[in-house]
Amino acid sequence: MKNIHISPIHILSSFIVASALYFVLASPSSAATITPTPSDVAVEKGTILSVPITLFPDEKDYTVKMVLKFSTTTLVFKSFSFGDVWVPLSQPGYDEVHNTGTLIKTAGYPRGVNKRVYFGTALFDVISSGRAVLSIDSKSLVLDAKNRNVLIPAQLFDIRLLLDNSSVLRSEDIVSRVTFESFGRVPTPITLHFSITDKDGKVVWEEDAQTTVQTSAVYTKRLPVLNLPTGDYTLKLHTKYNTVVEDDFFMPLQIISEKDVFNWLPWFIGILIFLILLTLSIKLIRDKVKRDEERRGLGTPW
Repeated sequence: MKNIHISPIHILSSFIVASALYFVLASPSSAATITPTPSDVAVEKGTILSVPITLFPDEKDYTVKMVLKFSTTTLVFKSFSFGDVWVPLSQPGYDEVHNTGTLIKTAGYPRGVNKRVYFGTALFDVISSGRAVLSIDSKSLVLDAKNRNVLIPAQLFDIRLLLDNSSVLRSEDIVSRVTFESFGRVPTPITLHFSITDKDGKVVWEEDAQTTVQTSAVYTKRLPVLNLPTGDYTLKLHTKYNTVVEDDFFMPLQIISEKDVFNWLPWFIGILIFLILLTLSIKLIRDKVKRDEERRGLGTPW
């Protein structure tokens, strides 16, 4: 009888193709992340950047398709090496490099993995000095035993823009707060662009800022002295992170004059004086009534 040998590559290939046909979106109870380290770093021309990739698995995961985005202005892909145990899949669509800055690597982990594990290391030639930004694309996959994609982005935020007071006398009284709640696991650099427009849409002030968030944070922005005239304005915040995720937030605000501000102090003093006079009047009336009753009780003649 002829011996039939089935290689691990063929088994893994069949498994991934079957998974792609079977796969449907699901809502697993927990989730996995793929993390490149570093994700944002200053680089120098002529050097080699080494980027280890780590998998934080779900309860138990078997297959990883990593789609890594990288800066083409500073980096050129050089090589990739898988960690121990991983069985690579070298097929079109699963093992590719694109000049648009995309690296795709796929591999299976026999019997599955349920704890943090080293996936591999990507090497890049640095072609120009500057910042190198790397991120895991949403097309990546981490498949569990039920062929569900349990991957969530390592950099994902719920962002909110708040104002301490939307009606102020001066621009320097404007205090905005940006809250970040992260569902990821890695420190994420975020760029913020603040601007104020008047009722005609003209930009009267703008400023850039940067911050880094890992789990949650609050970024407070106090506006400088702008000498804005009274009127209606809009505070706008534009955020960008993970190289491609951008959001815009808007908050209406007013610059008001001092005469529009309700001055409660004179009213408070007036009411206090009225209550004091009322109390004294009641006391005087009661005293008079009491003296009259005492005179009638003694029978004092008129």
